[in-house]
Amino acid sequence: MRKTKITALATIAGLSLSLTGCADTTRAGLQEASPAASATAAATPAAGETQTPASTEPVLIPKERTALAGVEMPANMDEYGGISFGKDLVAGTKNEGKPVVTIYSDPWCPYCVLLLDKYGERLTEMTKAEQITLVVQPNLRFAEYQFSPVAEQAELWMAANQPDKYFDYHTRLYHDVSMPFAVRDGEPIPRDKRDEPAVSRVYELASTVGVSDTDIEKMKSDLASNPYRSLLEQLRQRFLDDGFKYVPTILVDGLHLENYKDGKFDTVLDEIAAGTWKK
Repeated sequence: MRKTKITALATIAGLSLSLTGCADTTRAGLQEASPAASATAAATPAAGETQTPASTEPVLIPKERTALAGVEMPANMDEYGGISFGKDLVAGTKNEGKPVVTIYSDPWCPYCVLLLDKYGERLTEMTKAEQITLVVQPNLRFAEYQFSPVAEQAELWMAANQPDKYFDYHTRLYHDVSMPFAVRDGEPIPRDKRDEPAVSRVYELASTVGVSDTDIEKMKSDLASNPYRSLLEQLRQRFLDDGFKYVPTILVDGLHLENYKDGKFDTVLDEIAAGTWKK
């Protein structure tokens, strides 16, 4: 299916409300979008009009991202704060020349958890089959809570120190640790009704993916001083400054997929798998 690509920034405002995700327009950012809030007045038909069924044609918008200048990134993290994976699912590797699928997410965001639950296996298989380079982009949406700052710093530590185990760690962090607290019966739990996972689960999970007891103790020691907190906050602010608002946010070869729902992300992945994707 042919993609719609929009370059005029004026169109973005009219499209952005169609998203479902955790929204934040400030550094503190206490707003969260819900499925009900994703409906717009423009989408509601006037009297006598017939509503057009939702299209599965994806809308992709070219986006300029700005790297953090003068900041030393942890090992296996790119200048935008992304951690890439090639066919062997090792942090910092790539499938050269293949489309790059980047996903910004926070492990305590229920929409991010649901996205990974729905598409995680397919994205993994496409990465292993050298159809895409997958980029995980930790995004500190819930900085004001305890779990996300520790969990995302643990992700950076794992990517730098256990690159062959990080992919499994990231997947289990969302599915095994976060999902029971963020999702119920396949639906997001509102923030004021969901509890945070215990921070200790972040370290227990490392053992589950094969990190030795000695390395887990080093992980705890290294993270005790919050070494990556400032970096994550800077990356979050850069995300907002670049004009993004919601997590999860998906980029495909630098194009922002405005709405990943209603089969739109499937359409993009189908094109990539068929070899018909063109930037």
